[in-house]
This record gives sequence, C-alpha cells and structure tokens, in this order.
Amino acid sequence: MTTNANQAQAEKLALSISSDGQFERSDISFSWIGHHNDETTAIWANDSRIAHGCITSELADELTTFLIKAENDSVTRIILCIDSAGIDLKQSWRAMKATAKLIKRLLHLRTKHAIATIAILGTEVGCYGGAYLLASSCQYVLGYPQGRSGVSGEKVIQHLNPSNSRLNSLFYSAPFRVMNKEVFALLPASMMQQRDLILTLQHQPLTQQSLMAEFKELEACYLEDKYAALTPACLPTQFPELSPTQSPSKNQTSKSTLGFQEATEIGCSELFGFIEQLLPYLTDHSGHKGALTLNKLPLIMGNCEQQFSFLNEQKGYSRYLGLCMKLLRYLSESGVRVRVKVNKRGNGAAFIALSLMADIIIIEEGSSIYPLPDKAITLLTHTNTLKGNEWRIP
Repeated sequence: MTTNANQAQAEKLALSISSDGQFERSDISFSWIGHHNDETTAIWANDSRIAHGCITSELADELTTFLIKAENDSVTRIILCIDSAGIDLKQSWRAMKATAKLIKRLLHLRTKHAIATIAILGTEVGCYGGAYLLASSCQYVLGYPQGRSGVSGEKVIQHLNPSNSRLNSLFYSAPFRVMNKEVFALLPASMMQQRDLILTLQHQPLTQQSLMAEFKELEACYLEDKYAALTPACLPTQFPELSPTQSPSKNQTSKSTLGFQEATEIGCSELFGFIEQLLPYLTDHSGHKGALTLNKLPLIMGNCEQQFSFLNEQKGYSRYLGLCMKLLRYLSESGVRVRVKVNKRGNGAAFIALSLMADIIIIEEGSSIYPLPDKAITLLTHTNTLKGNEWRIP
C-alpha cells in the first residue's frame, strides 16, 4: 500500500524515534506506537489523498480507536499528523458530531491523563475548518515552514466576503501562525532535529491556573487589536472607559443570558465576550484552600454561526475558539454539566467549538444546522442537497 506525503513524513518520524515500533494501516489512516528511553510515543496520520483528507465518521472512528489504545497503554505523547480540508460536507451533521467527540477526547486526555498531545499540520492539503479545531485542541501545534492552515479557508471567505487585499494570503502561512501564537513552532528541515524537538515536549495539564493565564494572554491581544482599530483622535472622547477590565465586545452577549439567543455570526469579538461570561463559573467559591467548588452553569444558548472574515484569521480565530473549547470541557471534566440549547441556526467551526462541546445539547424542532453557510456548501460541492435538519437522524 502506497502512502501519501503526510503519512510518509509520519512514518519517517516514527522510525527516527524507534525502529521496533508497531505499525497498523488501513485504507484511510495509519498508526504507530514505539518506545524510546523509557518513553512511549504514539503517532497517527490520515491519508489526504482521500476526499482531501476530510474528517468523516469512519476516519473519526479510526482515530478514536487509536486514542483509546494510546490512553490504555499510558503513552508519554500522542502525535497527530493532520492533513485535511476540514469536515466532510456530505456527511454534514455526522461529521460535525464526530469531530466534536474527538476534540472532547483529546481535552479529556489533557485534563485527566499525563499525556502530551501534539498536532503536526500537513502540507499537501493543509489544515482547515474542523480539522484545524481538532489540531488546536492539542497541547502543541507544529507546522512546516511551507504549510498553510486556517479556520476559514481563503476560497470560502473570498466567495462570501470578497476582499482585494494582497495580505489575506499571508494570514494562512505557517510563519504568520507562529507569530500569532496559533502554532507553537516550525519544524526544522532535518528529521533528527524534528525528533529531538518533539521528544522535548512534555505534558502540560489543563488547570484553572493555565486557563486563566491563557485568557490573560488572549485578552492582551484582544485589547491590542481594539486599540489598533481606533484612531488617536477618538480614543480620549469616544472610549474614555476603555481598559483591560472594560473592553467593548461587538455584539456582546446579554449579561442575563449565557451564550447567543439569536442566530449570531461568531467572530473573535463575540467569542471573547462569551469567554468573559464563562470565567466566573471557573472561580473557586468554596473558601477552603485547595478545594474546588465550581458554580452551577446555566443553560447556554448556542445559536452560533461561523463568521467568515479575513480579519478573524488575522487576529488568530483559532485561539479564541480553542480557549472556548477548553473552558467548556474543563468545566465538564470538573463535574459541571454543560447544557446547550439551539432553537434557531448554527453552522461551522463556531458551532462545533461552542454548542457541540456540551454534555447535553437540546435542538428544538425547526432549527437549521449546517457544516458551512449554504453559499459556501454550494461553492465547494457544486450542489447542496442538505436541508439543515440532518441532526434529526439518529
């Protein structure tokens, strides 16, 4: 069986770590588990020649089996080599659910097990949409200098929200993603140097402290973007109250409602506002040092539609989506039941990162859920037979 570039690179990495590992292959993916200096490394790679590497329920099943085996074997680190255009549009709801389950499992591993999770972004297709969310749920995201990635693909944004800026293409480059702190590091050219870098990456647990530190870092970037968007003349008059603790969020959600009651296009500003809503439920109110008593989380309204914008890609959309996923799953792993209700519409990565991170999701009759907006689905598939009610199928 021949392998594509993504799998070939993964196989070279595996053999550079250990020559006595165990390979398992299928028509759509391969995996390997090997040992090196009292550590165990597990590697998985998809075949991007098949449907542009899109995540199907079948591919998700194979990755789930791999992750369960790695967890049972108590491996030191898991490496996912992902070369994918995103979720499979034809499978729609099934593929969205399957991707969400994989993200939950990866965040469970980080929260409950001392296993480092590492994503390596492929270069044949790149890494986009739900696949990029999956990569972003890993502790470390690594890329190749020539690689390209993003939550919303260039072609889709250009179709939905045309722009003539020559800079737009830059936002998808791996060096820009590193600068934007969406990618941890670029892989060196030498395979042995790649191996040495990867073997230094250790598990970093997901904790209240780490989540708050990530929020503070994101908040600084968010405020910097807000300040940069304002002219010096309007700073003292129109926004005299602007401060790190009082930042205006466009279309910020109502303080009386958690989430989004109306169908809302969710970009970086909307996600930041929602993250601010979640933070009080992360606070320890027990009064006992070392004890953790989390507030009961109200029902979240999850009418989330992905906002397709080059500006979001420039600002680091995946960081906002990633922190949203981590917060919701950390609360769940800590014993707080996360419930989401959808009664209007939802689509795209924003819906996966928020609504599908729930333990219980209530979808009311008449709600429409798509993997992408209608126009984007038609653009990419040349036909759109989806009705938005596929969620009703068990």
